[in-house]
Amino acid sequence: MTLILAALDGELTTIRSALIKPEERDWRGLPVVCGSLPGTRGASTEVVVGRTGVGKVQAALLAQHLIDRHDPERIIMAGVAGSLRNDLDVGDAVIATATVQHDIDVTSLGFAPGAVPYTNYHVVACDPLMPSIASRLVRQARERIVTGIVASGDQFIDTPEVRARLARVYDAACVEMEGAAVGFVAHVNGVPFSLLRIISDHANGKAANFKEVLELAASRVWHYLSQMIPFGEESDRVTAQEE
Repeated sequence: MTLILAALDGELTTIRSALIKPEERDWRGLPVVCGSLPGTRGASTEVVVGRTGVGKVQAALLAQHLIDRHDPERIIMAGVAGSLRNDLDVGDAVIATATVQHDIDVTSLGFAPGAVPYTNYHVVACDPLMPSIASRLVRQARERIVTGIVASGDQFIDTPEVRARLARVYDAACVEMEGAAVGFVAHVNGVPFSLLRIISDHANGKAANFKEVLELAASRVWHYLSQMIPFGEESDRVTAQEE
């Protein structure tokens, strides 16, 4: 079973409409839908689709609950993000190679930016299978698809100075508010984790029409995931490890 998560309902509309025999549930006010999706190889793939809400705490909370309840083979998080690269525009896609929590800053005590103090957790690698599939999609895509680090934190980034610092310090392609938290939970539970982000703005205070961007993102999330699910045979999967 594949667990698919997003922060907002608008990021999941196209995926939900594609579900076969959806069963809607609710966990502590958070909507969860069980069903199946048509896969790339003709057979349907069992999925659980959940809306986490915004921020790292809510995302981690729902991710752990659904791992405990459903024991997924893989977790995918998808949705919008702000670009930290000048060559990434609205509608472009970022497939994460790793995630980092940019709002963990204990550098004054000698820890590296983004490192979780007194642990080995810093930059947490994503399942490399999705980036490898994405590399094959690049030749077919009209939009730009890149791979790179995704930075997460409980702030909406909208100033050029902060944008430049995140790009420089973390070498990140984009920034959002949930991915690293879900990646952390997935890694601790030994579940392969993938993260797909569609660029919604340039993280500089000059945001596009967000309603229109959400509709675009939902469409493109399903466009890419429909070509990636199922990922492959069990032997092809690689469990993420922290760097």
